[in-house]
Amino acid sequence: MKKTVLAFVVLALAAISCDPTAPQSLPTQVPGAVETIIVLTANAANAMTQAVMPTATETPVGAPTSTDTPLPPTASPTATPTFFYSLPTPTNTLKIVFTPGGGGGGGSDTPKGACQQKGQSPANGTKVKASKKFNVTWAIQNTSNFDWGETDYDLVFVEGDPIYTRKIYDLPETVKSGSIVSLTVTLDAPNKPGHYKTVWRLRGDNLSCYMDITVQVVK
Repeated sequence: MKKTVLAFVVLALAAISCDPTAPQSLPTQVPGAVETIIVLTANAANAMTQAVMPTATETPVGAPTSTDTPLPPTASPTATPTFFYSLPTPTNTLKIVFTPGGGGGGGSDTPKGACQQKGQSPANGTKVKASKKFNVTWAIQNTSNFDWGETDYDLVFVEGDPIYTRKIYDLPETVKSGSIVSLTVTLDAPNKPGHYKTVWRLRGDNLSCYMDITVQVVK
């Protein structure tokens, strides 16, 4: 039925287009023919459109499309080893003690201080009058490897009978290494007879130098 109506419409349109002078009159329409033509035309157009368009392929939800580039796997951080060094705790402590005037073992850059007594006046055992002052002189050689500065070294009383008049004396001059100096002290003989002794020291950095005097006090 649909094909018959469509063919009729096509023939009518062709007749009109072939005779331009023919009166423009339409044939008697079949009831419902226009609606049928519209429907058929729409269906034909729809069919042609579907034929031209590619068949849609459903893409599953969540599936990656062809344009998506997968990200490279993230590399796990590599642990860096940490090394601990344990040093042994020392159990012994080295202690170096320098004794002035000591012999042997010292380095060449360590000053060594010493002296040598070259003479003494009066000699030990000399008799002196009671309650009289007298002088004692020592001839001392500087046998150390450095000079004795005049203001850096002193002659001081260290022990014995306190028959001194002064306990400390300055050097009379700077004593060069190898030189000899005269050191004099004044003593005061007690009023009581007997034997008396005093000990003195030449005091200064890196120096160990001692001298003494023994006298006999008489009436």
